[in-house]
Amino acid sequence: MDSAGLVILLGALGILLSRRVPIGIGALVAQGVSVGVLEWTPSLRQHPELLIFLGATLAMKAGLVPAMVWRGFSVWPDAHYRDPALPLWAYVGGLFLWAVVYHVGRVLDTTGLVSSPTLVTEGLATVFVGLFTVVARRHFLSQVMSLMVVENGLVLLARALTGSLPAILEWGLLIDVGLLGVVALWINQRLHHLFRTADTGVLKRLRG
Repeated sequence: MDSAGLVILLGALGILLSRRVPIGIGALVAQGVSVGVLEWTPSLRQHPELLIFLGATLAMKAGLVPAMVWRGFSVWPDAHYRDPALPLWAYVGGLFLWAVVYHVGRVLDTTGLVSSPTLVTEGLATVFVGLFTVVARRHFLSQVMSLMVVENGLVLLARALTGSLPAILEWGLLIDVGLLGVVALWINQRLHHLFRTADTGVLKRLRG
């Protein structure tokens, strides 16, 4: 499970550091597969309904949502989908968040309150990286992928702390992810129709 958590964290860092959407989509697929690995347990063989949920998770997170992001990307030339370089404050903020996560990990190692402090640290770091990417990146599709990163990080964190999630919550998260993909694709098309760009900075023009 720690290896799957590491892949999710590295995928989050890839989306943050990469300036090209196709690389981010690949990282999103890797995260979706890793979330599916986290869901897999030997007891699934005795509960077919859980296998259905596992298949739905993989289809949604490693298939449908990345496909929707790719659909929005493929409509326009690659030049329209490159984020500007990260500003200096982003690197300073990143170092601060790294220090926070490192401190939390050290504390968890000494308390023995959780079975896998490493997984908790990876989940917390993934959530922070996702939220940080939403703020640091101006490209709309990058921000959508960042919200997916946050959701994957929350799932990872919940798995590390509780071992499992209630079925109603897991299905609710999947529905939320599907709605995110549909709404994001529509907003992306509207941005291009009105401003001929996916840079959310142009929304400042809507100020009264």
